Amino acid sequence: MNNQIEFEKQYEKDKPMYYAWGKFVAEYVIYKLNLSQVEYDKLIKIPVEPRVKETASLVQKAFFRKKNYVDPYNEITDKVGVRFVVMVQNQIKEIADIVEQADIWSWSKDKDFEKMREERPEVFEYESVHYIVRADEAFKYNEIRIEKGTPCEIQIRTLEQHAYAELSHDYFYKSDVGIEKKMKRLLARSSALNETTDSLFGVVYDMIENEKEEYYKLNRELMC
Repeated sequence: MNNQIEFEKQYEKDKPMYYAWGKFVAEYVIYKLNLSQVEYDKLIKIPVEPRVKETASLVQKAFFRKKNYVDPYNEITDKVGVRFVVMVQNQIKEIADIVEQADIWSWSKDKDFEKMREERPEVFEYESVHYIVRADEAFKYNEIRIEKGTPCEIQIRTLEQHAYAELSHDYFYKSDVGIEKKMKRLLARSSALNETTDSLFGVVYDMIENEKEEYYKLNRELMC
């Protein structure tokens, strides 16, 4: 679908489906988290809501960002997205495991910051784990039909990664204005600081959890 007017009409028609699919994905992951031993409030730090891309933003991406799409409507996979923001990096795996083990969708890893670090250790930039999940079968959710293969982007990131992304990705990436070298350098420096802070948060978090476990262990022994 390469006609802009037809593209917009189709997207406006499909928006409720994309929102419903995003809502289902978010609720499924939250449901699985609640079934696990993980305390939800200690893991998720920002309310999880599906985000359907604005029509103008989607049109800009499809027709004006030089992405060289052959079929932009079907090639763009982030029409709806769900974001999980956790406290520290080792919590990312809790959600990633749920995404990868689900038997109701197929998934692909669109972006993996740990792999990027291994391949480009000298680069400090936007980091997040991105999955694309697609419905395995057509089904109805809240009276809305979700077609087989409908994509949803899942982002998993820490609070530090989220803070950086809000400035660098959601603002500069979408801006039509070029970023000067000095700005790029400052963003790279802030990313390096964020990564260091993320690592330190992880160490402190593990120390606190270990202290709690020792306390509970001692308390159980005293109660016996």
